[in-house]
Amino acid sequence: MRMKADFKSSASESAPATELAPNYLDRQKRRWLVATLVLVTLQALPNVTYPIGRDQATYCVIGRGLLQGKELYRDLWDIKPPAIFYTYAVIVKAFGPVMWSVGLLDILWLLVISYCVFRFAERYLGVGAAFLAAIINAAWHCRADYIDAAQPETFLVLFVFAAYFLAGGEGRESTARQFVAGVFLGLAFWFKYNALPFVPLVLLAPYLDTSRLEVTPRPLGLAVSSRRWSRNAVGFLVGFLTVVGSVVLYFWQAGLWEEFVHGHLRVAARYGALPYERLRQLYWVFLLVNTVKRLGPWATVGVLAASGVAWKRRTYSRLGPIFLAALAGYVSSAMQAHFPFYAFETCYPFCAMLWAYLIVEGYKELKRAWGKLRENGRPIFVSSLLAALTVAAAFPVILAVRAVAHRYIELGNWWLNPHHFYSSYPRQFELEHLNGQMRVVRYLRENLHAGDCIYVWGAHSLPY
Repeated sequence: MRMKADFKSSASESAPATELAPNYLDRQKRRWLVATLVLVTLQALPNVTYPIGRDQATYCVIGRGLLQGKELYRDLWDIKPPAIFYTYAVIVKAFGPVMWSVGLLDILWLLVISYCVFRFAERYLGVGAAFLAAIINAAWHCRADYIDAAQPETFLVLFVFAAYFLAGGEGRESTARQFVAGVFLGLAFWFKYNALPFVPLVLLAPYLDTSRLEVTPRPLGLAVSSRRWSRNAVGFLVGFLTVVGSVVLYFWQAGLWEEFVHGHLRVAARYGALPYERLRQLYWVFLLVNTVKRLGPWATVGVLAASGVAWKRRTYSRLGPIFLAALAGYVSSAMQAHFPFYAFETCYPFCAMLWAYLIVEGYKELKRAWGKLRENGRPIFVSSLLAALTVAAAFPVILAVRAVAHRYIELGNWWLNPHHFYSSYPRQFELEHLNGQMRVVRYLRENLHAGDCIYVWGAHSLPY
């Protein structure tokens, strides 16, 4: 009522309330978005201290080789698709051989992905939930540490968001917009082939009439005509296939097709099949255990709890696209079979949105219960309940603030002595051996002369 009164008073002086209301709401969204990005930045700044992990170091070495004119899968080899190596060629060109390049890139990426999470969640859940979703996603990503920084999945999910916004934005009838959306998802495909589960999401989710989910028997339908959807789908698929075909054509024209097939596609297929062959009937147990382990118990519980609340309250129209995106993200992670930690970067944003939904709905429910208790005249009980809920809500916030504060102490230590900090990095992956790698790096810096040929034995690329 107060908002309406403000609109009326302003309208009497300048313009109708119906014209002012959208402007006011846009300003509110911008304020929430700015607050979101400020808090994400505060969480992410210590990421600049990340060491370069074994995966990222390999990408750097291959990216540098590409800059020197070498050819991928012939002169340089790794099992991943080509896009990540050309991306790191840009990173190496921009920053050179410095350790903090990946951490800085991770900070910039996290700001962009937080903007995407905010926009996606705000469309279905409102600005409050969008704010919470971006903060939760940033906290999960920073908790994963340097292992998840600038991995193919992080770029993949960024392009998926871009494709979704283009496909589902204003002016969806534009064939050019759909073509560009397909181009973005084609780029995601060349970062990791497990971008394919997101194709149905971008093709269908922006056009689904999810309001039908709240009526019995809850049939799904399109919010646009089938003819219009078909035209948009054709534009999208043409863009997607154009990017996929262009990369295939490049390897063919460059005389690298045989290397691409034998040195990459067949090796990647063989590598992906290993868990199925080794575990056989036990693979489903392996899948379940690693889902909870890699995704994390809190994210898993959040998905299940949000499903129950949505079922009870019939809020599928709001959560339908988010559940579809979460499902696509999980299929994208699980189809890799090996379940690396960073694979679940395709799930975190959408699981964070479901947790944000739970928090907002829980707050609304508590507010209603609070009003009823006050009406019934139970001040002592109300005060006790308020104190208990305040402590319960503050506890995870305090833990998060303490974790960020500890990382800022580490930022100070890194600033004083980077080499020592990397050598004794407190959260290094068990296969990393950063201390040994940094000893090799220091030895080479002190003893290497122009024209020397060196061979470093081992699986780690950081010394190179």
